[in-house]
Amino acid sequence: MKRLSKFSVFIISILVIIFNITLIFHPAEIIGASKDGLSLWFNNILPSLLPFMIGVNILVALGSVKLIAKLLEPLMRLLFKVSGAGAFALICGMLCGYPMGAKIVSNLREKGEITKSEAQKLIGFTNNSGPIFILGTIGIGIFGSRSAGVFIISVHYLSAIITGLILRFYKSDQKPIYKKPITPTEKLNFSHIFSKNVISSMETLVQIGGFIILFSVLVKVFELLDISVFISNILSPFSERFSIVENVVQGTVYGVLEMSNGIRSISQGGISKHALIATCLVISFGGFSVHAQSINFISKTDIKTSLYIVCKFLHATIALALGLFMYPLFSF
Repeated sequence: MKRLSKFSVFIISILVIIFNITLIFHPAEIIGASKDGLSLWFNNILPSLLPFMIGVNILVALGSVKLIAKLLEPLMRLLFKVSGAGAFALICGMLCGYPMGAKIVSNLREKGEITKSEAQKLIGFTNNSGPIFILGTIGIGIFGSRSAGVFIISVHYLSAIITGLILRFYKSDQKPIYKKPITPTEKLNFSHIFSKNVISSMETLVQIGGFIILFSVLVKVFELLDISVFISNILSPFSERFSIVENVVQGTVYGVLEMSNGIRSISQGGISKHALIATCLVISFGGFSVHAQSINFISKTDIKTSLYIVCKFLHATIALALGLFMYPLFSF
């Protein structure tokens, strides 16, 4: 891991000092933002992600990835030029939601199931939002429309597949896959595997909760310091040119930081073409809250985080274009 330069340390220190001063002078708003982040994690993320995470971790521990890899090897090679193990990451990433795609790809790389270039390709299109979150929380819960949820999930997953088809042209390596040495703890009976992965899943979810609360507070700090308003003013000529309402622009800015808060802000004006397409863009990008969670797993491998971020920008751009194309096909 590279050490931070003195200049970087200085800039980060100044930003953290400003952040802490804002917390001191606006305790009520900050506590409210923390509670919102905690509520989001406890009521939505924890119950939807924990069962999937435990199940996926047990499948990995039992070696079920090899069976799925063998069955789907031809299809994954044909479409994305990766091994069949990538199918496990793609399926689970779509079913479980952020950041499970990144966690699974990182686990596969650590265990030597995929090469470095395969991991780099997979991390770019398998780390996606889950159907429970999009259809339930976003579609029905926030927009009050099942059709809105179907539109968003269609755009999100199709743009992820298109991103994967583009990444098939990313360089392929012929280097041997490294293997982690098998330790005695990996040769346990099912009761040990089960308890071990329940504990591991809870530890991971606590980390995710911390990121969600932190970025919920960070969004509030942006709001208190009028940074989001400043960015919105810069973007105002663009929004006026395309008749985009202010809450959609501000919500998109918030969404770049933390996805859920951004989408709530976008939805304040109800269902509209711009609101739904902006939501598709925000969900496909994921927000830096999700990226911080994902990089927590990626950093344990040799996967380049910079290329992962570039791929998420690509995914968001494709979602924007695809949303504009598909919007007339849906009725809300």
